[in-house]
Amino acid sequence: MHKKVDTQPHCLELPAAISEGDTRQAALENIKEAIQLVLEVTEEQARVLGEITKVDVASV
Repeated sequence: MHKKVDTQPHCLELPAAISEGDTRQAALENIKEAIQLVLEVTEEQARVLGEITKVDVASV
């Protein structure tokens, strides 16, 4: 049985990736998921911003 420790890991390179868990193992699993979600959102935001900043130049 795992001892309850209420761990709150975070990722220094991705400040938005924070998590918690009742055990060290649960906290590690949760932070991995949080990192993955932050990267997915960041990728989607970059894609959307890239589409917004594209400018079509037409010759007259």
